[in-house]
Amino acid sequence: LNKDSELGSGGSGAIYKAVLGDGRTVVIKKLAISSQVKSQHEFEKEIQFLGQIKHKNLLPLQGYYWTPELQLLIYDFIPNGNLSKRLHEDSVDSPMTWSTRFKIALGVARGLAHLHHRCDPNVIHFNVKSTNVLLDERYNPKLADCGLANLLPVQDRYMMSIKSQYAAVHMAPEFSSDENSMTIGNKCDVYGYGVMLLELVTGRRPVEYIG
Repeated sequence: LNKDSELGSGGSGAIYKAVLGDGRTVVIKKLAISSQVKSQHEFEKEIQFLGQIKHKNLLPLQGYYWTPELQLLIYDFIPNGNLSKRLHEDSVDSPMTWSTRFKIALGVARGLAHLHHRCDPNVIHFNVKSTNVLLDERYNPKLADCGLANLLPVQDRYMMSIKSQYAAVHMAPEFSSDENSMTIGNKCDVYGYGVMLLELVTGRRPVEYIG
């Protein structure tokens, strides 16, 4: 896990591209929240639950590594990168048609619906944004980082969220304005989805600085 293989980083940690012994290419997320993570028992219990979540529009968790100082999560490598990169960095070389954008919007909505209504207990993502929407070879979306906030106590979920990229835009007002009540529900994800949808339709970044 060195800088040469690092793909990026976010509020929950850095991600790396790696090749396993059997030739599979994977993504490894090195959690940056080790001091706040629950005990090993609680961590592994939550990981077992997250590993059972299967949906074509959610990035499945394939494995994990645990020590008190280091926690790694292993996912499949998705070749087309994330939606933000395709919209804002590769838009000239590979413009997305309206039908592709509609497919992405619908796929993310279906993935969220599965988390909210098909999982028991229901899963709130906490961090729905374009950088967490990965695209496969056919531009089918896969929502990443599902359930990561469940690895933390409630107060630390809040801290992870406010450290996330574009947090001021992507956090629902009822969440960001009241740190103490923590009345967090599905609406927080719906708000983040709405911001992502506007970004998808307009092609504008969630936050733009004009010099």
